[in-house]
Amino acid sequence: MEREIFVVQGSTGEYSDRIEWIVAAFASEHEAYERADNAKAEADRLFEETKDSLLARLDAKNKYDEAMEIDYTGVIYGVIKIKLYE
Repeated sequence: MEREIFVVQGSTGEYSDRIEWIVAAFASEHEAYERADNAKAEADRLFEETKDSLLARLDAKNKYDEAMEIDYTGVIYGVIKIKLYE
């Protein structure tokens, strides 16, 4: 049986310094977008709080994205729809 899942992906940086990571996967598109939106809001808040300290930014923890990293470009989140084969 084939079905779709929705993967939340995060990224930061640009050009050769760009990194991407998987945040989570959901069976529900709505839940995936909700997680992406919550992670983005938290990343933006942390980015603003740590704008004067690179060390603080490196230590910032996002409760919606445990793998988050932030550089001077901030963080972008997206949702990718993929097929799940069982």
